[in-house]
Amino acid sequence: MGNEKRFRVIIVGGGVGGLAAAHALEKANIDHVLLEKGQIAPERGASIGIYPHAARILTQLGMFRAVEDMTYPIEKAKDLLPDGTVYCVSDFKTRADMSQSELTATHHDGKSYLVIGGRDFTFWFVFFKIDRVHWPAMRRWTQADAEKHAAGCMDDPISETQVFGELWKTAVRYELVNVEEGLFKHMFFGRVVLAGDAVHKMTPNIGLGGNTAIESIVVLTNILNRAIRDHPHGKPDRAALQKLLAEYQNKRRKRLQEFIDFSSLATKMQAWETTWYKILSRVVPFLPDNSFAKQASNLFKAAPKLDFVPVPGNPQGTVKWNDEVAGSEIKEAKSKQFHGKKAQSIVSWITAPLLSMCALVSLVYMVQGAKAMGGG
Repeated sequence: MGNEKRFRVIIVGGGVGGLAAAHALEKANIDHVLLEKGQIAPERGASIGIYPHAARILTQLGMFRAVEDMTYPIEKAKDLLPDGTVYCVSDFKTRADMSQSELTATHHDGKSYLVIGGRDFTFWFVFFKIDRVHWPAMRRWTQADAEKHAAGCMDDPISETQVFGELWKTAVRYELVNVEEGLFKHMFFGRVVLAGDAVHKMTPNIGLGGNTAIESIVVLTNILNRAIRDHPHGKPDRAALQKLLAEYQNKRRKRLQEFIDFSSLATKMQAWETTWYKILSRVVPFLPDNSFAKQASNLFKAAPKLDFVPVPGNPQGTVKWNDEVAGSEIKEAKSKQFHGKKAQSIVSWITAPLLSMCALVSLVYMVQGAKAMGGG
């Protein structure tokens, strides 16, 4: 008995998900080792956004203050037309002692720009619509490809006063990559389980990918911690492990699809993928200011946390977490309809009011057209 090996987790990859896994397993006192063939936390992305559900988990891991000290909360977001005209401005509340930055999204047909001001750098994205392809047919792009695409963007406005060419001249690093999205049907095989971009990938326009990876790690760690604690020898056998990983897969699937759909909606609206998404992008600003906040909070407040670690300071926000509300089990049971039905998903919550708004706009145009014809 004394010679029996401890249960050990082998983490492959030292990115956001892998490092979150190492910290979470350390809190659970679960033996683990992290393997990374290259650099730990390589500078490959273009910034990362931290949402409330990830911030709560980082607080549990004792890292949020360090992360917060390096961030610039977004104070204002602007939506621009291709000629640089601002047609929507959104203000966000931030703490008075925190530095602020601005986000601008410029919409085009089949293309969009996203620019985020930071403390030391300005982070930017240019999204191009191409024909949908699937692995392994996806093309790998070179620096020459990136420069060729950029050459066609130099005169495009990215703010009221600047064009993309001015930003390009100051670029420290750039890379042209495929924007991938999808959710694998199977999230584990045998004793191998996937989390993060390896199994659930979403477009980066809203910046939810890293947050979602951290969430998945938390769910998996909670399940493993409970199983090891309850097992007589602290080492679940293969059959038990299969059940645990199936539980992880079942718990994550619906929620992950919500995040993927939410991100995809933003990408399609910003790049005016179709006439319908172009209309959506112009009508959304006329919805009540709290429409987006309410629907986003429904998604975020259902987030998991480490169930064996307290949240230091027990910070309180405007909206309570589901797991802090009495009778949350009942609420979660009812919320399955929200997660399971397309008509109530984040993608479709906007449809009903937008259809009404579009109908109203169409009526206005028809009336104006009738007046114009009558006046002629």
